[in-house]
Amino acid sequence: MKTALKEKNVRFLAKLYFNVTLTPLQQLIVRKIVFEEHRRLNISAMTRFGKSFAVAIGISLFIILNKDRKIYFIAPQIEQSMILRDYLGGLISICPTLIDILELTAQKEERLTVQKSKAHQTFKNGC
Repeated sequence: MKTALKEKNVRFLAKLYFNVTLTPLQQLIVRKIVFEEHRRLNISAMTRFGKSFAVAIGISLFIILNKDRKIYFIAPQIEQSMILRDYLGGLISICPTLIDILELTAQKEERLTVQKSKAHQTFKNGC
């Protein structure tokens, strides 16, 4: 794990936490997000490229690896930012690490679906 972080090996991290294989260009997007290589990131690619999925993986890994950070999804329309939120909700469902740090206000585990689809989500690590 330490080697993967030192080498910025997002391919390994994505496989470890989410069991997904990223394309080389998706790995580039994820690496720029997770390791904050730029303050702002503009991604321009064709439809069905996997931009939103790569961004969601990057944000999820960012949440896992950081503490006390605010993350906002900003888009021209609420539906566009909710695409990222939906991907993040799906990733929360399959990643035990994210489930462990998720702050649930619901009493029962089956209400995870309701909680992960909210517009605002807080994690125990302050993200």
